[in-house]
Amino acid sequence: MIAYARGQEQRREGPGEIVSTFAVPPHADERPALASDGLPAVPSPASIHAWPDRMVPRARPRRGWRIFFSVIGLLLLAACALTILILIGINTGRTGFLLGAVLATLPVPLLVAAFRWLDKYEPEPARYLVFAFVWGAAVATLVAITLNTVGTAAFFARPGDSRIGWEAVFLAPPVEEAAKGAVVLILALRRRIDGIVDGIVFAGLCGVGFAFTENILYYGRAFSEGTAEFGTGTGVIVTIFTFILRGIVSPFAHPLFTLPIGIAIGIAVRRRSWWTKIMLPLLGYVIAMALHGLWNGIAVRAAQTAEETQNGLVALGQFGLGYLLIMLPTFVGAVWLAMWLRRREGRVLNRRLPAYAEAGWIAPHEVALLSSLRLRQLGLDLATRLGGKEARRATRAYQEHVVGLGYLRERLARGRRVESDLVRQGEMLGALFALRARAVVPPPPPPALARRPPYGLGPLPPGVPTSGSEPARGVPPPDPGYPG
Repeated sequence: MIAYARGQEQRREGPGEIVSTFAVPPHADERPALASDGLPAVPSPASIHAWPDRMVPRARPRRGWRIFFSVIGLLLLAACALTILILIGINTGRTGFLLGAVLATLPVPLLVAAFRWLDKYEPEPARYLVFAFVWGAAVATLVAITLNTVGTAAFFARPGDSRIGWEAVFLAPPVEEAAKGAVVLILALRRRIDGIVDGIVFAGLCGVGFAFTENILYYGRAFSEGTAEFGTGTGVIVTIFTFILRGIVSPFAHPLFTLPIGIAIGIAVRRRSWWTKIMLPLLGYVIAMALHGLWNGIAVRAAQTAEETQNGLVALGQFGLGYLLIMLPTFVGAVWLAMWLRRREGRVLNRRLPAYAEAGWIAPHEVALLSSLRLRQLGLDLATRLGGKEARRATRAYQEHVVGLGYLRERLARGRRVESDLVRQGEMLGALFALRARAVVPPPPPPALARRPPYGLGPLPPGVPTSGSEPARGVPPPDPGYPG
């Protein structure tokens, strides 16, 4: 289960594979060895026969109750989606619904691509990303429409009440952020979130889905109301103006509001204290409500100014000032945080993968290759040239598997769920043999480039080499005179 440092032996995995140095277990009274990162050394491939039975990789049968609840969940999601489509269609009409759907779809690919870009280092399974988006587009919007309608009728929509319009400030934010943040909490309880990046990605995609459905309603209603009152031309103009405000100026509003919840839950899953696990998500929820309410307050106040002064330019200037002073700096801060977290992901791999290289599971030079997205892409391109699409898929699976091991070791460093993570590490290491046999691994760099770290990464830990003499499977040996 743990590699020790009493003795050494060398073993060749097969023709064309790397030569690895494995640790041999000592006597029971000796202390376990430590890897270069200060954690217990990774078990070596030579000791796989001595692993406990629970660490031997095996196929996990799909239990009947899991399939049953999965089917029930899909049916509920489909029912929510159908219900929300019917409600929007009733409010907008056929033409307004179609026009709103087209306009609402335009910013979605860009926003989804931004969150997928952030998730590049350790990509989450597509089914969970789709689940977060559909939850925002169907479940969260249905809950928000229902509770907002009931709450407005009960507390705000009274004859002569001057608070009419302020339900968007005091009612909508707590309802909508709770509905969106629920999916992040569900995925955290399912142990799909193990850091801030995962929380941001799931919260952002849920916000994108919510904004998509809400925009269909806003665009369609703007068209239908403008057409009914002033004609089709005016309806189109009003719809275009609404699209500029919601689809061009602030398409990131709903994802940005929910990010504090994702960040807070991403931090909470790394903490041991249950008090912290409860208080951090609540704090994120309060911040999300504050941002959402502040933004809605700016819009409501601008609308009231336009109605009181009968001057749209004054209202537009008021709205623009609030946008520049509040929304834009918040968006810039969120972008900076996302870029910083993305760079930190590479540093985590650069710090944790050497332990697997020391044990012999990967070649030493692969630490640099897998810690850099640019070098990973070059490896995929090489696999495509050598073996086509099948080799590319196999190489991508191998890369993601090793990267998953690196982040699992980072979780071990935090000291949470150590026993279950060690079992999971054993299962993943056992599956690594089959993945490596089908993958194409680039050869070590020439000596002239061996000590040059990849862009954006610091030097490797002391004692970890970055080059070697063995070629990868299917790759010719590098030319010693190659200048790089």
